[in-house]
Amino acid sequence: MISLARSSLIHEWRRYVAAALALAFSALLIHAQIGIALGMFFIFADFIDQSSADLWAMRNDVKSFDQAWWIDPNVEFFLRTHPEVTEVSPMSGGFSELKLGKGKGHAIVKLFSLNKTSGKDIAYPQALIDEFGPALAVPRNIVFERQAEKAFSLKIGDDLELNNKRVKVVGFTDSCRGVKWFGTDVLLSFVSQETANDVCGSNIQTQYFLVKLKNPAKAEQVKNELMAMYKDKFRLWTRSELFWGSQKYILLESKQNAAIVFSALLSVLIGIVITNQSLRSALLASMRDYAAIRALGVSKFSLSLVVLEQAAWVGAAGLVLGLLMTGGLAIVAACLRIPFAVPLWILCFTIPLIMLTALASGLLA
Repeated sequence: MISLARSSLIHEWRRYVAAALALAFSALLIHAQIGIALGMFFIFADFIDQSSADLWAMRNDVKSFDQAWWIDPNVEFFLRTHPEVTEVSPMSGGFSELKLGKGKGHAIVKLFSLNKTSGKDIAYPQALIDEFGPALAVPRNIVFERQAEKAFSLKIGDDLELNNKRVKVVGFTDSCRGVKWFGTDVLLSFVSQETANDVCGSNIQTQYFLVKLKNPAKAEQVKNELMAMYKDKFRLWTRSELFWGSQKYILLESKQNAAIVFSALLSVLIGIVITNQSLRSALLASMRDYAAIRALGVSKFSLSLVVLEQAAWVGAAGLVLGLLMTGGLAIVAACLRIPFAVPLWILCFTIPLIMLTALASGLLA
């Protein structure tokens, strides 16, 4: 048998649409803030996933992967002093301006300097080196991310101008993704060390040192031993620490944190007010029916449970709409090359938050 709450929702659903939409937009607003905050990190987090390194070394004052800055080249020597370390590889890069032609504007190119154009390199995807290494060994050859081919109609063999120097496009890779940041396209690309130094000069900086160990299972132990000796020189991260620690910093410690918290509180407030008013209006419209039910001996507490059940169903409907709208926003962001990411673990917080908002509205009604 259908409960009284669901029966009322089914037959008078129009009265509850505003409440469901309010909760949906509350969820969307929270997800939008978090998605934009984490979007840029997840673009560069592809490098964490594709690297075979066991440890990452960065400056002491860096708390997130995407905010890494230049690191002292001498760090490589300190890392190699540990007997478990088998390989240390820098990840270096710089920025260059790409002129797209008359009337087409420009784009910013993030150049990553390959340490090797053959063999194995723990800093970059092996598939990239195997496919494009020989071509990149030729000075002033460059490989762009795949999206550049579509967004700017680039073709293999095109001659481009980077920092007023000629380079030749020799391929496109799916190993990374570019973005649109503050209205400017940021294209990711790969070049040899020689080309990077030629095009960017002193702008080429080493931001990370990646470490390969004899036994990856000892990553935590090696990290602690090296940090005990050189804690004032650099900071070491395991792969999982870097991935999760960066997200924690962005959401809880960075300057973006205030905007996210404000957005969440505003979303909850809007959701409670609108949902409460919608439920109250529905209750007033059904007051005669509830009075008849009370006359039959149904307790006030039981009727309160009916209202709470209605609020829960409205919350569930608003949550589903909010997730669908978030999915639509993610698709639009991808088409516009805007960094946007809402990881699944975020839903473990936002789903209960929206449901509690709906139930709070029901209690107030």
